[in-house]
Amino acid sequence: MKKIILTFFVAIMLLVPFSSAFAAATVGQELKTPEAGWKRYESNDQKVLQSGTWTLVSNANHSNGAYLWSSSAGSSLSFKFYGSKMRLITAMATDRNTLAQVTVDGTVYSYSEYKNTVQYQTLVFELAGLSTGPHTVKISAVGLTSLDAIDIDDTGYLIDSNISAPTNLSAIGENGKIDLRWTAVTGATSYVVKRSTSSGGPYDILATNITSAVYTDSGVTNGVTYYYVVTAMDADSESINSNEASATPLPPLKPTLDVSIVDEKVKVGQEFTANIALKNVNNSTFAGRNYSLDLA
Repeated sequence: MKKIILTFFVAIMLLVPFSSAFAAATVGQELKTPEAGWKRYESNDQKVLQSGTWTLVSNANHSNGAYLWSSSAGSSLSFKFYGSKMRLITAMATDRNTLAQVTVDGTVYSYSEYKNTVQYQTLVFELAGLSTGPHTVKISAVGLTSLDAIDIDDTGYLIDSNISAPTNLSAIGENGKIDLRWTAVTGATSYVVKRSTSSGGPYDILATNITSAVYTDSGVTNGVTYYYVVTAMDADSESINSNEASATPLPPLKPTLDVSIVDEKVKVGQEFTANIALKNVNNSTFAGRNYSLDLA
């Protein structure tokens, strides 16, 4: 009996660290690297806009060796991101405040940077469950406020406010392909085409480094509806998504001859007047082919 109990106890001890290793990080926990499903942007990224007075401090204990801080009232950090979730990473310490403030899409949230000991690269705020799309974030300096890094979806990205999204995206389905067109963006060096089989995404990257405002997707299956968005790129930034456009590639229809007799009654052998229309044809339907029509 003692051996059985001891074995059971050891098994429990082995299972506890195994299961906890897969638990998601929680607010107040040190988080030196982004977890699976997340990616990290540093506080001094050029797409994080500074307003007021902020100081960049080099310190090896912080994310990528640096962090921003301010105690100047009215100062703020703002950025836009495309995704559905966001985390703020910074140091906690005794000189930090308990009512730090962040505004996401107009809604104000409070979080704490206070801890009775210093803890670097800490997850201090998390907001998940947002609709997948563009979101606006503003961190306001309340007392001593700092920022190490920002974590967002690994499929999302920070938005460069200086480059506009493509507009007027259209999609036309043909046999085995879909043709896309959009309005070119001033200052864009290339475009990224993204595709999904569900309206609203999530979208997979289909093509990058597209330098003209047109693209043909030949990797499609007839009868399946595809949904597309396009983003514009400059030297190192990406715009938000364009409008969504969809199309369904279809096999070519067989040519048909539509005959409509004008006269209400026609006797056998009698001449008659008819309207004849050849349907489901285009300039290439009969290219290189010979057809004959027998009306007997």
